[in-house]
Amino acid sequence: MKKKKGFTLLEVLIVFILVSLIFVVIYESFKITGEGGFLFSKKGDELSFKLELFYRLKHQLEGVLKNFGMKKENSTYILSFVTSQGEIYRGVVSANYFFKDNKIFYCENPYYSGELFKCKKEKSFLGRVQNWDIKVLYNGRWFDIKEDVREERPFIGIPEKVKVSLNDTKLVAIIRVSTKY
Repeated sequence: MKKKKGFTLLEVLIVFILVSLIFVVIYESFKITGEGGFLFSKKGDELSFKLELFYRLKHQLEGVLKNFGMKKENSTYILSFVTSQGEIYRGVVSANYFFKDNKIFYCENPYYSGELFKCKKEKSFLGRVQNWDIKVLYNGRWFDIKEDVREERPFIGIPEKVKVSLNDTKLVAIIRVSTKY
């Protein structure tokens, strides 16, 4: 009697399982690579945002001339100061940073336009942060914008240092106010 040539059901099942495992491994490797690329891109965007904001803040804070303040208005915290380092206008400006619901907005006015904490035009959206805090060193004491500043009691004065924290990254700027400007 001649033996029939072919594959048994068991052999076909084993080959099917092996091919399926190979496809699962390939799929998971592409999936992990794609997720890694997405996370890398997201971390890069966050780092770029923080670097740009910290550069802007440090540049502006080092140019503080007078009139520095922190205020709470409804659920918005405002950091405002007069600086010689404008982003939009040339010369002396009033720079205003607004922190609300983990979003940061910016507004700049020419200095002749008036007081702190006011915006003469629409605020521009800078970005989102999970955790943020601002502290200033004034007469040897640290003032925290979230704890020490109230709606009825804003902080007004020229601090010696300003510490800004965004998502566990900190910037410390030393304020050197010139009396000649």
